[in-house]
Amino acid sequence: MICISGTPGVGKSTVSRELRNMGYTVLGVHDIPGAGQCFEGEEADVECLAQHAGGLGESAIIEGHYSHLLGCQYVFILYREEDRIRTSLEARGYVAAKIEENLEAQRCDEFFSESLEQLPRGRIFRIRVIEGNPAAAAREIDSTIKALMGNGQP
Repeated sequence: MICISGTPGVGKSTVSRELRNMGYTVLGVHDIPGAGQCFEGEEADVECLAQHAGGLGESAIIEGHYSHLLGCQYVFILYREEDRIRTSLEARGYVAAKIEENLEAQRCDEFFSESLEQLPRGRIFRIRVIEGNPAAAAREIDSTIKALMGNGQP
């Protein structure tokens, strides 16, 4: 399973939409079959999600800000300029403290550190999302997946 992770507001959904346009099947963590029982309000039971995601197969792509904890073979961590994340989260109604918490997670490279607890460094990739060009990030993910899987097909 391939996972796309990063803080809220970094562009995971937008980049995933670009990957879908390229022929990939990308599921949000909420779309994993059976995942509905893994959520209580805003809280997710990561172990429950990992159990359900485990049956999706190695070519499945899952996106979500905690997808890197679901037993992935490879993790793509997206990052973006802080002012763009802040603007995105403000537009979604996030409070200042929650925005700062998410910015700090990116500054501290929290997603990479957590991924290292699950995978060797060579299976974790950082991808910069450039404002106005999410397709570039999708192309970078696409070419990396193709190189890893040894084929030219999504």
